[in-house]
Amino acid sequence: MIAPLVALLVAAPSPPSAAEFVERVNRPVALTVPGMERVQVLADRKYGPGDALHRFDAYLPERRGGPAPVVLLIHGGVGADVPVRPKDWGIYRSWGRVLAASGYVAITFNHRLAFPEPMLTEADQDVLAMLETVRADAAALRADPARIALVAFSAGGPLLARRLHQELPGVRALAGFYPFLDLRLSPLHRRYLKPDVVIAFSPAAQLRTPVARRMPFFLARAGKDAIPDLLPGVDAFVAEALAAGTPLTLLNHPEAPHGFDHDPDPRTHEVLKTFLAFLATHLSPAPASG
Repeated sequence: MIAPLVALLVAAPSPPSAAEFVERVNRPVALTVPGMERVQVLADRKYGPGDALHRFDAYLPERRGGPAPVVLLIHGGVGADVPVRPKDWGIYRSWGRVLAASGYVAITFNHRLAFPEPMLTEADQDVLAMLETVRADAAALRADPARIALVAFSAGGPLLARRLHQELPGVRALAGFYPFLDLRLSPLHRRYLKPDVVIAFSPAAQLRTPVARRMPFFLARAGKDAIPDLLPGVDAFVAEALAAGTPLTLLNHPEAPHGFDHDPDPRTHEVLKTFLAFLATHLSPAPASG
């Protein structure tokens, strides 16, 4: 449901109208949980530079004791001419409600990741700025900035690379849904990025670090993904993660296409429920010392 899907839609024999595009990205995530209708939404808040692009929505769970852990949803790249910015797509709005009703502060935010030129360096700075805003506004968000997960979709996968070689305060888990994970195998990315940048933004190239060996990583693989050069990178990441001893949780959806999280298939439900269990495990409160 993200950048490469946009590319496929545009390149299709009959490219969709703006209304058809909006309908496709507005399909909600297939899973529902109790309490989604009671989620509070803080919409269109500023972060980073605070311009029209740098905005986020926060989905807040019902008040139950102390501050809640945080899940940042990182979209893939989109062109400047898309009719609706990603945080306002129905898929992300429904993800926000599912996560908030499950007990998390869910953050959806627009950032500068683009297509076809990825602008990864700029988008990486936006992720850091969003994390800083979460820390600065933790009280208003009722958020615990010491318990954060980064969840990247599709072309947003490279934005997980930094946390595999650098400690980021509070970030305790990473997840990718049908993500790009090795840009060394992507001619499109190599066309726009210098070799050192390709490596820096390839999660598969960062797995031999001490940080990566401690970082829980959830990966949802779409077995019928038609995005060029994506699956080879996912499979290279898996092989390297196993060799490096990364704490990897891999869910393969053998018959699923790219963007399968809206598909009401039993395996989709299994993947999504396992993802929520992964978050519950790795964003639980730290045990008391001593």
